Amino acid sequence: SALKPDITAPGYRIISAGQGTGNNSALNSGTSMAAPHVAGAMALLRQLHPDWRVEELKALVMNSAMAQIRTTEITTAPVYSPMRIGAGQLDLEKAQKTNVLAYNADNPGLVSVSFGAPEVLNNTTALKNIRVANKSNQALVYTLTYAGVTDTPGVAFILPTQLITITAGGVNNVPVMLSANAAQMQHTRDQTLAATQGGRARQSLNEKSGYLLFWPAAGLFTATLTGANVTPAVTTDLQGAATFHYDPQTHMLSYTIQISGSPITDVTSISINRGPAGIDGTSAYTLATGITNTTNPLTGTLSLNPSDEPLWRAGELSVNVATPAHPKGAIRGQINSTAPILAVPIYAAPRPAAAMHAAQSELDFGKNQPATQVLSLQGLGLTSNQAPTTSVPLVSFVELQWSSLDLPPANIITATEGSQIDLYDHADLKYVGVTSDFGATLDNTTPSGAVDKSTLYFGVATYGNWATPNEVKFEIYIDFDRDGIDDFMLFNTDQLGYNSDNVMSDAFITALKDLHTGKITPQATLNAADTTATTRDMAPFNSNVMLLPIRASLLGLTNLKANFDYHVESYSNDRPRVGDGARRYVDHSPHLYYDLLHSGLDLSGGKVGAPQVPDLNGEQIIVKFDQQGASQNNSQGILLLHHHNVSGQRDQVVAIQASWPATLYLPLIGKR
Repeated sequence: SALKPDITAPGYRIISAGQGTGNNSALNSGTSMAAPHVAGAMALLRQLHPDWRVEELKALVMNSAMAQIRTTEITTAPVYSPMRIGAGQLDLEKAQKTNVLAYNADNPGLVSVSFGAPEVLNNTTALKNIRVANKSNQALVYTLTYAGVTDTPGVAFILPTQLITITAGGVNNVPVMLSANAAQMQHTRDQTLAATQGGRARQSLNEKSGYLLFWPAAGLFTATLTGANVTPAVTTDLQGAATFHYDPQTHMLSYTIQISGSPITDVTSISINRGPAGIDGTSAYTLATGITNTTNPLTGTLSLNPSDEPLWRAGELSVNVATPAHPKGAIRGQINSTAPILAVPIYAAPRPAAAMHAAQSELDFGKNQPATQVLSLQGLGLTSNQAPTTSVPLVSFVELQWSSLDLPPANIITATEGSQIDLYDHADLKYVGVTSDFGATLDNTTPSGAVDKSTLYFGVATYGNWATPNEVKFEIYIDFDRDGIDDFMLFNTDQLGYNSDNVMSDAFITALKDLHTGKITPQATLNAADTTATTRDMAPFNSNVMLLPIRASLLGLTNLKANFDYHVESYSNDRPRVGDGARRYVDHSPHLYYDLLHSGLDLSGGKVGAPQVPDLNGEQIIVKFDQQGASQNNSQGILLLHHHNVSGQRDQVVAIQASWPATLYLPLIGKR
């Protein structure tokens, strides 16, 4: 969860060399066009500062970039966050005027500051340092402010309030603190991101982001007012000049505006407008409703809204002078700083976390079988249950069928288990299990249950966290007819990438591949999340537990044929391919057996749908146990997947104890 990208450059409809056209050009778009802009910019900055380190040149281009990039040209449109544009669009004009740098003191190569993705159980704080390096030959003084773009309630960046002094040629470290309160946190989404992808709700992180702004103590800004700055240009004798002093600590702005030309008395209003050069913009602050010789120059003070600070820095505020003939503006001038205002992107993706668990470590059914017991939940849960803005903690539960040791994957070359440093714990299988809601289909119309109306739920847990479900792939191979040949493969994927290696999305799903025809079809939402835009937060990021649903009927299962064999292979998309380009799994299970009609554990609780309940104190899981089914399915207990728990506490196993009744016998089922 480090912040990327670093910077943005022009990349849409760029005139470039037209391949295969001789000396003709072509319009191209994409990072292949933006990257040369950045490479060329860095080459010019290297020429300007041949003795600066690479990290310093990177800081230079990021500190001076313009962050006010919007979703549309309308000035009130949402601004893209640092997660989309990094420091903003590079601006060489400002970069070549900058001789002070600000960057991550703990990791200078990043420049930006990221607090990562902390799990907040109650309250948490973290500290980072910004290093300000003065490349000039005079001492400088700065004031630090924060300009937010995306917000998460209960999360704050805390800055020092004192002035920051850097001696000539010196450096100064500035501390910045993250504070997060789980009780106040709500699930939020960057409003520049689509709520759905491919018709399915996407999952998102809670993200707090913006820019740390370093303001020169002098705080001098100027604007030159002419009719040429109006669009379309206005021919007029009026002209003017404006100077401003801004104090970021108090947000007070003092101004002096001098108008000349004839007739001055035609001026009907003077205002500060929002909008870049060439845009009429909207009036933000009215400075005067008219002007005479006695009020010229116009002086005064006003309180600048902190939300306008990014516009102030970017030169997207202008002085606008209107007349009866030109009510939208007769003369105008953009307000620009006389000294660079440095910006450092800052980011955090904290998540409110729980520490829930089953109150019992085992359930003992004795000889009274089949029988039902209740598993109770207790611990520290989340504080609210109002979806979607507040995360509702959820726990899923399946019948545990296999567990594995924490070993590194086989060496890519020698295939020797444990022969290399384990870099792939996020795909190293720890537990595998399965359950269904078949028990909930028992009613008056289907007294024996309906397998074809049931859904299967496979649960997996790994030894380490993946960053995103797109980093791992769990392939569940299903042998429907138990002839030793796999018929289907169920796997986790996403709505846009289930049939392609070239695209992906955050709408996580399961998909089913028919191994005989090769056809792949999208299936259910991963972790059995809602499919609407108001989906609950399923905390799929930075996790190690996953629930994969599939309808039983799609596997050909019926009341007459309800059992199958399966095995699981796990892959990491971080693991390089070798030799022939083939993938190498990180871990795999043995062949396992499951029978919907005779499961060892009925965890449906009489409810059709996902085996899930809110992971809160007092919630209960109804467990119906059958010794014969448990023996046939090699049941090893109940695997609980606490989706919202802190790391290391998401997977939990509750053991099952029972004694064989004297009248119970075990039929042969022809296991492998």
